[in-house]
Order: sequence, then structure tokens, then C-alpha cells
Amino acid sequence: SLGAGYATDTGIQARANWDNRLLNSRGHKIRTALLVAELERSGSIAYTVPLEDARHQNLLSRLSFQRKIWDDTDTTLFTAGLTRAYMGPKYNYDTSLVYRTEDYTIGSTSDDSFLLMPTVNMGFAFANDLLKTKHGLKVSTGILGAIDGLGSDTDFLQLTLDGKLIFSPIQTFRIISRGSLGTTWVDSIDSIPPSLRFYAGGDSSIRGYKYKSIGSVDSSGTVVGGTHLVVGSIEVEKSISELWGIAAFWDVGSATDDLDLDFYQGAGAGLRVRLPFGQIRLDFASAITETDAPWRVHLTVGGDLL
Repeated sequence: SLGAGYATDTGIQARANWDNRLLNSRGHKIRTALLVAELERSGSIAYTVPLEDARHQNLLSRLSFQRKIWDDTDTTLFTAGLTRAYMGPKYNYDTSLVYRTEDYTIGSTSDDSFLLMPTVNMGFAFANDLLKTKHGLKVSTGILGAIDGLGSDTDFLQLTLDGKLIFSPIQTFRIISRGSLGTTWVDSIDSIPPSLRFYAGGDSSIRGYKYKSIGSVDSSGTVVGGTHLVVGSIEVEKSISELWGIAAFWDVGSATDDLDLDFYQGAGAGLRVRLPFGQIRLDFASAITETDAPWRVHLTVGGDLL
């Protein structure tokens, strides 16, 4: 498959995927993916082996590369991992062992990191339709960490929790609420690379703010991320027809090192276009807690609960 598009967090982008779901008679699968965007480059190859229940259980080995750039941050990440996963119609969970190296520059500081991390992820989704959801709930949680000296150069433990709720109180209206929580136990945020730090701001976080523009800052004023994350959003959507809709929303939250409750807020309105693969969402948002409440445009595409 080949594709091209645009998103406000990554810029103009092109992607190519190659899947072989019938690699051999034992049901092995292979997938390769390549993404080239203005602010991101990534590539991966994944090999899947079915286990006892071939419908839902598999063993996945994966190699990947990613480079991301935003503001004063430039990070390059290489990952190799082995995952045992269960993917059911409603529930899913997986356990992994992942080795990753990351070279990064944040402002005038450059460093590198190597980590051997066990991870556990769990989640569930209930909905009448994952693409065109009238009533649905999706929740996921994860835990990961590393121990200094056991294949890693630091100690840390991180927990995350994400959720999204959609319900339709009357025929042409939907209420959409989402939230994210995260915390990291680590001696200093400088001990973990940017890919493991928490940031807020952007299309799927707090609209009205630039991508990953919210977080703790260093002495030079560079945003370096945080060890804690709190983000929430409430949105009201009105269908005009099968194709068109409008929405109004309010986003709030922060990424910080000290659990500061002085939250950033963004609010605005948007246009919705319903297509077979999900929605195109064009939002106009104001950073209402900032001086002069500046405006930003956010463009995203995807299913409601995917």
C-alpha cells in the first residue's frame, strides 16, 4: 500500500507498507513499513508467528528506526523487541522485552541512552462500531521500566493510563471525552531520553498549542518534557448529514516534573467529514490560558476508537 497526506504535528508525509499474510504454511506473517514526513522518519520490519490459539495469540519480533524533530529537540531511536500478544475481539494484552538505543539533542545538550526494558500493556474496547462509534469505551494501560547495569544505563519505572468515551444522548449529537495520565519514577528527567518523557500540546493532546510544546523547561527556556502527565478533553459533535458534522471542544492538562496543577487550556470548534476509513477533523483552537489567546489549526484523520 502507498499513501500520502498531511497532519499538523508531522507536516507533509508519504508512507509505504508491504504485508505478506501468507508467508508459509505455518501461518507466519511479515510486515514492513516506511514513513517519510517533514518532521519524522521511521521504518520497521515485524515478523509474526501464531501460537496456540492462532486467531488471537502470536509471537512478534520487531526491528524499527525512528527520527523525530520538534522545536529544539532532535532524536534518533533504534528498537529491537520480542512480544507475546493476545488480541481478542474486545480485550488485548501483551508482554515484551525491548532493547532500544537513542541519540538525542535537546537545545544545546546532546546525549545518548541504551535501555533493556520489560513492558506489559493491557486494554479493552467496547463499541457498536470502532470507526463510526455512537456508544463506546476504550481503555489502555501500560507499565515499563529498566534497571541500571542490567542492559541499561539508568533506573526508572513508568505507568500510563489512557481512555476514551463516546456516547450519543440524542440522535444527531455525540459527546466525546478522552483522558491520559502518566507518571515516571526516576532520579532526574535528564536520565531518560525524549521518547520516554511526557509532553503535551498538539492534535491529540491540548489543541491550541504546538506539538509537544508543553513540558518542564531548562535554564535556557527549552522545553525538555516532564515525568508526569495529565490531559483531558470534552467535545460535543453535531451531525449535519451522513457526510458532514461540526464540533466544539475544550482541552486541559500539563506535562511537568512537580505535579503543578496550573493547567494549560485550549478551546475551539471544528469541522468533521465522515469517510469510510474514519473522520477527517479540521479544528480551530485557541490557547485560552496564553496571553492574547493565540489560535492554531489542527488537522487529523482516523477512526473514532482505533
